[in-house]
Amino acid sequence: MLTHINNFLINTVFVLYLFVFPINLVLAADITPPIVTSPPAVTIEATAILTSVTLGTGSAADDIDGVLIPTADNVGPFNIGTTTVTWSAVDAAGNIGTATQLISIIETTVPTITTPANINVVVMFQLR
Repeated sequence: MLTHINNFLINTVFVLYLFVFPINLVLAADITPPIVTSPPAVTIEATAILTSVTLGTGSAADDIDGVLIPTADNVGPFNIGTTTVTWSAVDAAGNIGTATQLISIIETTVPTITTPANINVVVMFQLR
């Protein structure tokens, strides 16, 4: 493009520089499961053959997805004895993290036995 200013000829050149930088995208697969924390173990006196228990609340965190909500595989009621409850959380990549909680239902109450009143029976028999 030629432009005349004050009787001088000015030559204007537009130069377009195109820089091409190679871009290497490396997508790492999420293979790390979430970290799951179960509530503490519970030991409770049996109230019946099956006893209801408040398990508490578990927590879970994932390095990519952040905070997750874990779920328990068994929420009761529970038999007398010890039961393992597995808490699990799944991240967006399908990785599963787990933690366990022990639930112990114990029976320490001594049974009370009430006997009926005595019964007197008179037997009459004759010797021959």
